[in-house]
Formats: sequence, C-alpha cells, structure tokens
Amino acid sequence: MIRVLSVLLLLVLAAPVASAAEERAAAPTGPLTVDDAVRIALQNNYAYLQSEARVDAAAGSRMQAWSGILPVLSASGSFTRDDNHSEGSQFNLEDSSVSTNTLDSVSDTWGGSVSLSERLGLSGIYNVTSARRAEESARFSSDAWAQETAFQVRQQYFLVIRAQDLLQVQDEDLRLANDELRRTRSMYELGSVAKVDVLKAEVRVSDAEVALIRQENQVETERFALAKLLGFGPLTRLELDANLDMPILAEVDSAQAVQEALTRPDVEAARLNHAAASASATSAGLTRIPDLFVDFTYGGGSRETETRGEQFFGSVQIPANVDSDGDQNGWTLRAGLTVTLDAFLNSGAAKQAGGRKREAEYALEDQRLLAVQELATSVLTYRAAIKALEASQRGVTASEEDYRLSQERYAQGLGTILDLLTAQVALTRARSQYVDSQTALRIAEAGVQRARGAELPS
Repeated sequence: MIRVLSVLLLLVLAAPVASAAEERAAAPTGPLTVDDAVRIALQNNYAYLQSEARVDAAAGSRMQAWSGILPVLSASGSFTRDDNHSEGSQFNLEDSSVSTNTLDSVSDTWGGSVSLSERLGLSGIYNVTSARRAEESARFSSDAWAQETAFQVRQQYFLVIRAQDLLQVQDEDLRLANDELRRTRSMYELGSVAKVDVLKAEVRVSDAEVALIRQENQVETERFALAKLLGFGPLTRLELDANLDMPILAEVDSAQAVQEALTRPDVEAARLNHAAASASATSAGLTRIPDLFVDFTYGGGSRETETRGEQFFGSVQIPANVDSDGDQNGWTLRAGLTVTLDAFLNSGAAKQAGGRKREAEYALEDQRLLAVQELATSVLTYRAAIKALEASQRGVTASEEDYRLSQERYAQGLGTILDLLTAQVALTRARSQYVDSQTALRIAEAGVQRARGAELPS
C-alpha cells in the first residue's frame, strides 16, 4: 500500500512535466523497437534539441561576421523652411510724411545625400572564415550529441527490458518458494520433516516476496528514465517490442573501426574548432596590416525663395515681389589606408587568439586519442560480454540440474531443507546473472556503435 501511494504521489508531482512533454509530441502508440525509441529521442530529447539551437546561434554569428567586410550604405534627406516678416518706418523730409515698409520672405531648402563606404581588410576576411568553421563545428557537435543521445536511449531501453525480465525471474522465484512451502507443509503433516523445515520455507517465501516488490519498483523507475530520454513525462506508458535474446553482432574489423572512430562527429567538431581558432589567430595577427577604405558620397539640394512686400524710396512706392530657385549637386570620393594604434600598442588580442589556437590543437589531439581509446575499450567490453553470456548460460543449466537433484534428495530424505533452499536461491541468482549478461552484451553493442560513429536510424 505504501509503495502504491508513493508512486501515485510521484506521478501527481510530475504531472506538469508530463503535460509539457505531451504538448510537444504525442505519446507513441503500439510497441516500440529500439530504433523507434532512438528516432523519437532525436525529435524530442531536450538535451539534443539544445545542441541544435547552438547550431542556429553559430549560423547567426557567421552572418554577423560579414558585417565587418560588407559595404555600408547610408542615405539622408533634409528640409528647411525660413519664414521672415519685417516692418520699418521711413520719414520723408520733402512732405514730412511717414511711410511703412513691409517685407515677407519664405525660403524652402531641400537636400539629400547617398553614401557608400567600404573597409576591406584581411583580418575581416579571416573572421568570416573563422565564423564559418565555428558553424560547421557546431553542426558536428550536434551530430555528436545525437550519437550520445542514441547510446543513452539504447542503454536505457535495454535496462527497461532487463528490469522486466528480472521481474519475471523474481516472480518465478516466488512461485518456486511457494511450491516448496506447500510441499514442506504436506511433508510436515505426514510427519516426515520437522517444524523447522516449514519455518525455513516460510522465511524463503518472505524473502522472495520482498525481492519481487523491489523489482516491481525498479521496473517503474527504469521506465521513467526512458520516458524522460524520449522527451515524455513519467505518466507516459511505453510498450517495448524487444527482448534480450537477439543475434550477436559480427566480429569488429579493427582497422576499419579505427578509421571510423577517427571520423566521428565529435572528432570532426574538434578539428573544425581548431580550424576556426587558427583563422581567428590569423585575423588577430593581421590587424597590424592597414585596411583599405573607400568612401563615395553623392549629394544635392535645391532652394526656393519667395519674397513679397512693399518698399518706399523717397515718395516712390516699389513692390518687392521676388522669386528665386537654385540647385546644387556634387559628389566626393575618398580612398586610403587605416590602422588603429591599438594594433601596435596592445598585442593582448593576438596572444589570446594564439592561446585559443593551441588549446584547440591540443583538444583535437586529445579527442583523437579518446576516440581510439573508447573504441578499444568498447570492443574489449563487447568481447568480454560475449564470454560472460556463455558462462552465465552454463551456470543456469548447472543450477537447474542442481535444483532438480536437490528436490529429489530432499523428497527421499537424503538432503536437508537448507540444501534445497540454497539450490533454489542459486538458481534464481544464476537466472538473474544470465539476464544481466544479456543486458551487458546489448549495451556493449550500443557502445561499439557509438565508438564507431555508426549511422543513426532515420
């Protein structure tokens, strides 16, 4: 009862997460193969989707890098209006009269210009190259995340199947324990065994029940983990269409596998990251070389003036009605070289870029060594898993025979209940080890595929 309440509480707490996941993709219907699970994860897994988002960010940086060498086009326009009104008085000595002068003037001025500027330097070109390499590196890093995600999904997929198979083993163990308890009680009632044998059989049943409960909980835990990798919440029910009894992969061709490992996406990402750092270091060193600049500006404008009013010159009144228009156009071309004093006085940027280049170079070599090491380790693990599977299979056969003989000896009074229960426990342990060996082999196969950078299901 406590276990049921705990699971229900976990599901209630996880309900918001499940809703968010279901908004992104509906839960799969029908049984899932391991390749189906990988395909779903590459659409929904949030860690992998983050790597795809970083590719978009790198693409934006590449586009932004072009701003350093593309020409700059600018245009401007202007309009100005001057509106003036003036009045004045004039005293006429001849007739002692006073005349008033009025003058209204309106002036409209239009202007505009177009400018094209280009600054071309070798450092800017290498910045674009560096950004392009960084984008390619981000794409390979995303592919590497896809490989890692596929491995995690395959591993968790087989862990779910392992938990389910072990649940069957524990269920069978409980059945055997109950059968032995019933037989022991019958023999006790007939007076052929002591009461202590019945008690030992009851303890054995209790242990089997506890192990079964724990394994049921383990099945749910492993299913939750798989659902999370697939981008779903724990409420999603997943049905798996596979078992651990699958064909064993062919023997790995070491030479071909090494070649494949050295071209894995993570190795390619490190190589392109080194190329990007090299281009950045070159760009930083070229800042001391002057950049060529060219500026071209074309501008023009017009002015319209309208003047209205009256003016007196002595006793003569003269109307002031004047209209005037004027246009002015011109262009300017400048070319030269430019360099910042900071490029000569401060070598920090060049040093920093050189350090990043060496760091990327060492990271590339380390990644190559790591790829070969992971391949060698995965192949050894795979071969050891095959041998362990064969040994555990022999162990199951021997344990089954031992348990059968122990039953016969106990029924004939030649063996003790302790011998029988020990053989029963050994049989359950052998069957569990066989399931573990099967799981280890499937996970080892997935490790070999990841180490080789095998193609993912599309």
